[in-house]
Amino acid sequence: MLLGRSPTQRALGALLPLPERGADTVLLDDGETGCPAGFVQGRRHVDGAAADLTFLAPACEAEHGAALTWQRLLSAFCRHMGGLAVRSVLVRVEQDANLAIQIVRRSGFLPVDVDTVMRRPFDPAEADPTPRVEQMSPQPTSSPSSNKPDDPSVYMTRAFERHDHAIDGLVRATQPPALKQAFAGGEPWRQRVLGGHSTRAEIARVRLDAQGAVTGAWRLIQGRQGHWLQVVAGPDGDAERLVADATSELARSGWPTQPLFARAAGYEPGLHLALRHAGFAPVITRYRFVRHTAVRVLAPAWKEQPGLLGVRSVRPAAQSRGSIPLRANARPHSAVKRRHVDAYQESSH
Repeated sequence: MLLGRSPTQRALGALLPLPERGADTVLLDDGETGCPAGFVQGRRHVDGAAADLTFLAPACEAEHGAALTWQRLLSAFCRHMGGLAVRSVLVRVEQDANLAIQIVRRSGFLPVDVDTVMRRPFDPAEADPTPRVEQMSPQPTSSPSSNKPDDPSVYMTRAFERHDHAIDGLVRATQPPALKQAFAGGEPWRQRVLGGHSTRAEIARVRLDAQGAVTGAWRLIQGRQGHWLQVVAGPDGDAERLVADATSELARSGWPTQPLFARAAGYEPGLHLALRHAGFAPVITRYRFVRHTAVRVLAPAWKEQPGLLGVRSVRPAAQSRGSIPLRANARPHSAVKRRHVDAYQESSH
């Protein structure tokens, strides 16, 4: 929806010198395995630590044996990603796709969370004909759709890279323990949409309190067939005000008239309710699964002791000009020690 490309175009993009990275594609030939042919595609994140599985064909119910094709493709794709130093492979499956969920679980994927994608149609009455003016300095803002009074101690400003660490902390503060365990290093908030890859345009704002601490943030991502809204609200954040600010900014942005999409995880009931109040309607509910291609193992680190054990201190033998140095004739430890002793005895005679 955001990139506006078919799976075939994304596969060809990996072979062409385009600025946008193409998809990693794994093919399965029906003549080699006895099951229907198929292919799977995925998109690596910007940091290279994870990858999203974006497309898999054929469909489970398309023909007999497609489930076996899925299992082989999922295993092959995870091995391929592991060879590229990708630690985690993520896949989202529709809640009602029972057969696909069973195949994903049998392929070694573990469930981590569930989310709901919501859609808000474009309303021409909300379009603002006045040109959009960028506010570089913090200014108190109020939401036209919220009944709460203005708070001069809370304001919105542009989201810079210096705010990313604080926003990532808000994301981790709202995540359940199972999700934190699945992603030990955390999920950067800028990589939760398209793996952090850039699109046509983007607007990001952060909400600060009187002390300058981050209390929430949102991003508007422009797409070819629709726009995407990402909202991060802390435990005490006002999700309704953040959504209202984002929709107001979209009306003043001058972007093409496209519907607006957003997602709310199962552990974000406040955001889910705020999106409904803003006119969003649920479209699909998805489970997210993860399979790790690398295992973190804790092992004791042995400290190397100085010096060599079991080696006698002997005097090197005198060598002639035509002799070969002992160091060039590398032998096992016992043989080298025995040769040194024999050489010492010959020189002493």
